[in-house]
Amino acid sequence: MLTGDAAERPAEEQANRIMESVDFNPEELCSRKLWQLISAPTTNEISDLELSQAIAELARRRHYLEELEEMGKLGATTSH
Repeated sequence: MLTGDAAERPAEEQANRIMESVDFNPEELCSRKLWQLISAPTTNEISDLELSQAIAELARRRHYLEELEEMGKLGATTSH
């Protein structure tokens, strides 16, 4: 029988596998959370694809456009 940290590891590993299998859907997140993910000093929390999706979602919503442009994370924009 496992006790202490050893007993918790299988449950923790299972939780990590579940979290990894959850699809990232930026449409479900508020703009503030998306901005936090994008502007974090390190973006280890999300993959490059998820980062691109978050940026695209903020751009679609037209939120934080100036900040994204200043950071160089927003692609070429057109003026209307």
